[in-house]
Amino acid sequence: MFGALISTPLSDKFGRKPIFLLSQWAMVVVGVANAFAPNYYAFIVLRFFTGMLFYVRILSFELLLTIRFVDKHWELALTAAKRSLHAAAKNLTHKM
Repeated sequence: MFGALISTPLSDKFGRKPIFLLSQWAMVVVGVANAFAPNYYAFIVLRFFTGMLFYVRILSFELLLTIRFVDKHWELALTAAKRSLHAAAKNLTHKM
């Protein structure tokens, strides 16, 4: 949710590709910092940023693939199907 609020205006202003690449590198940095978090509170804050950057990455990459390879009349249906499958897979793996 926070990733979408931040990445959408930035993607409109600077383009999707630079924001996607920036989120990739930022996720690497935050992930490494997360591995060496000195306490639980730092771990929680870094995990929040990891989740936010992950959503930016998924949102940008999914949109880039949809725009690049899908005809206009299938765009909405394919995006809705991908989101539904992603939510179902997330729910299934969460219950295990």
